[in-house]
Amino acid sequence: MSLHGHAYLFLFLPLTCLLYWAAARRPALQQAVLVLAGLAFYAEAGLPQLLLLVAMTLATWLGRRQLGLAVLALQLALLAAFKLAGPGALGIAAVALPLGLSFYIFNLVSYGLDVRRRQTAPASSLLGLGSYATFFPTVSSGPLLRFGDFRPQLGGRTTLDAALLETGVLHLILGLAKKLLVADPLGAAIDPGFAGYETIGAAGAWLSVLGYAYQLYFDFSGYTDIAIGSAALLGFRLPPNFNAPYAALHITDFWQRWHMTMSQWFRDYLFLPLSRAMLKRSDPERSDSVRSTCLVLTMIVIGFWHGASWSFLAWGLYHGLLLAGHARVRRLRALTVPAWASRALTFLAVLVGWVLLRSPSPAMALRLWEAMLGLHGAGLGGLAPRAGTLGLAVVALAVVTNLPVETRLVAPGPRGLRSWILAGLLVLSLLSMGGPSPFLYFQF
Repeated sequence: MSLHGHAYLFLFLPLTCLLYWAAARRPALQQAVLVLAGLAFYAEAGLPQLLLLVAMTLATWLGRRQLGLAVLALQLALLAAFKLAGPGALGIAAVALPLGLSFYIFNLVSYGLDVRRRQTAPASSLLGLGSYATFFPTVSSGPLLRFGDFRPQLGGRTTLDAALLETGVLHLILGLAKKLLVADPLGAAIDPGFAGYETIGAAGAWLSVLGYAYQLYFDFSGYTDIAIGSAALLGFRLPPNFNAPYAALHITDFWQRWHMTMSQWFRDYLFLPLSRAMLKRSDPERSDSVRSTCLVLTMIVIGFWHGASWSFLAWGLYHGLLLAGHARVRRLRALTVPAWASRALTFLAVLVGWVLLRSPSPAMALRLWEAMLGLHGAGLGGLAPRAGTLGLAVVALAVVTNLPVETRLVAPGPRGLRSWILAGLLVLSLLSMGGPSPFLYFQF
């Protein structure tokens, strides 16, 4: 079920909220409503995928004591197997990746590890764990959510307060606008550029890659906003997933702002444990090299998490090298760069990486990079008919993503002009609702 479709917005979400709040003061019944809603939401993916979600949840519950680590290993192995068999993988026959597999397995793994480390208490019931594993706002594409943050909110409210209601509505409106008014039209506009990459020149290549950067951001952050808004209407606060990433001052700052819950997950469950283990076994004088190695390895795994294709692995390696290089450079305190230049260089580095993420073949990535360098002329290629409009849109989005516009739109506070803007965005979004246009991160 799509979070920006008619069935979800006008039937599923209102009905679920109604049933959930009708069960107030009865936590077990509220949890049952959440589980049933999560299963109903996920059922559209198909019975085999639904059974897999149920099986992984049951395995986590049943193996929480004696078989804890074995279950976690099994879950990660299953995820790796599906990634290796996914579309575009390393020469292996394609198998469709179950919806949200990466996200709900990572949630269950973090639950198991946190319980084992005694950083959170285990779920007191299968209903409680099921509510967490199948939570419909996050089950398909996140944000990743720690059980320790979810549990205190489970059955903790008997009424929805005005602040959460406002937060929910504001995020829903902004998320729909990002997806339907920005990401989808932008994707349609740049597709001819990528389809005709073999004949594109510098202007066309830059417009295509810039357009893809903004499409990816507004699509995924739009999903996140809808998820945050949906959860707020049920009385839950989800962690933020984006914080103006294209305004980052350096590549480390970018990864602290982009897909924040994923970055934090890999930091806590891979990078830090791996660094500690390797530092214990190495010469203290080689600590910088060890950390650099761990950064590169972590980012390669993140690339693999996106998919077992050459492009994702190369993208992970590229960002790992950037992060390792920045870790070394920032130790040279004498090196200073103006903030505007630092932002521009960071954004340029991110754009170069997005070419890898968008290109299904090495030949396509190399051809786009060559075109961006001006080695194939300045032609617009397939973007010529809409180059002017696309150029204006890219400039406008560059301004929007470098100013705190989003924060001001979703921050509860005095009404006025902002209310009219949000009302206009809602009307335009509803008028733009049409056929299915899946969120880009559904493929991960």
